[in-house]
Amino acid sequence: MKTVLRAFAAALLLGVAAMGVAKADPVKIGVAAEPYPPFTSPDASGKWVGWEIDFIDAVCAEEKLDCVITPVAWDGIIPALTTKKIDLIVSSMSITDERKKTIDFSDKYYNTLPAIIGPKDKKFGATPDDLKGKVIGVQVSTTHAVYA
Repeated sequence: MKTVLRAFAAALLLGVAAMGVAKADPVKIGVAAEPYPPFTSPDASGKWVGWEIDFIDAVCAEEKLDCVITPVAWDGIIPALTTKKIDLIVSSMSITDERKKTIDFSDKYYNTLPAIIGPKDKKFGATPDDLKGKVIGVQVSTTHAVYA
C-alpha cells in the first residue's frame, strides 16, 4: 500500500509540476461525478469520500497543496482536462492508446478489469451468442463500453 501511495504521490507531484501550478494555487482534481464507490462518491453531507479521495488528501497534505475535488461527468472528464477546467484526473481511468493521443498518464495504480454480471439464477457467458437478445448496461466513454 505504501508503494502505491508513493507512486500516486509522485504522479500527482509530477502532474502539478508539469502544469506549472505554484504550490499556493488551488489544484483542481477531476473525479468522475458519477458515484463510484469505493473509489469516489459523495457521502450523505455531499463531501467526497473513497480511497482515491484518501490518496488525494494524503498527497495534498504532505505537499501542502490546496487541492479542490472537482466532479466532472465521466464523458466530459478528458475534455475538462484538455481545456484546463481541471488540472488532473484521479479517477481509475484505464490507459488506452487512444487516450494517450490526448493526455499523459502516470503509472497505473489500479487495474479495472471488465466483467459481465447478472442475476444469480441466470446462466450466460460472454460471447456474442451467449448475450444475444439480452440488454446490457455500460457506462459511456469507458473501455467497458468498447468491451460490450
